[in-house]
Amino acid sequence: MKKMLIFLIAGLALASFSATAQTEQQEIEALKRKPLKGMFGLSFTNSVPQKEFYDNLKRSGQGFSLYGGYNFAPVPITLGLQTDFLFYGGDERIFRYKNQGDWTYLRDTVSYQNMIIPVTVFMQIRPNVAEYFFPYFEAFAGFTLFNANSDFKSAFGIEDSKNELSAGWNAGLGVGTMIKLVDFVTLPSYYSRLLLDIKARYAKGTTVDYYMVKQINSDTSPEFSRSKSKTDIATFQIGLVFEF
Repeated sequence: MKKMLIFLIAGLALASFSATAQTEQQEIEALKRKPLKGMFGLSFTNSVPQKEFYDNLKRSGQGFSLYGGYNFAPVPITLGLQTDFLFYGGDERIFRYKNQGDWTYLRDTVSYQNMIIPVTVFMQIRPNVAEYFFPYFEAFAGFTLFNANSDFKSAFGIEDSKNELSAGWNAGLGVGTMIKLVDFVTLPSYYSRLLLDIKARYAKGTTVDYYMVKQINSDTSPEFSRSKSKTDIATFQIGLVFEF
């Protein structure tokens, strides 16, 4: 009799646990179908200037991108803002002044950095066609800052900075896909997710006068070069997106 009672209690407890787990799973699945409105991303970005722009810069640039937006779900449209920080070379030279005993008694440091910063507003069309893969198409427009900067620091504490800044407009198209990596669910109502974002963009830029630092001369002065061209650029990004 006692054994039967124990089995009965165990069976009821198991049935209750199974029903609770099934209910929780249903709530989790319902949360996963909930539209997520906000998104924020960080990516590594490689950029390749095009045509005469590349002829002047003579190199590609690497950097990172920050972007965020608002999803108008269930409408598959996202509006957002993206800022890229692209570095096109830099250098640092230390000028040592020595006495007759070959001891360094003064040290001046000169450094430079060339950077391009596109800032764009984008509209992304991302239809929900699969559970884990989200291909998308985007159009964007904005402006691009071109910054060539050199800093001088002397042994006597004297500091000086030379900066050349210019700007132009850009507009273009992009294509990419997001791949869901993990869901974050906290019952009863919280849901967010982390995605891998892979994207390529092509931006048409206006004709701009821009400067780059070529080298640091032996007299500690930076040598700026001035160029003028259209500023078309292709970028390739891979990073992480958090949707909430």
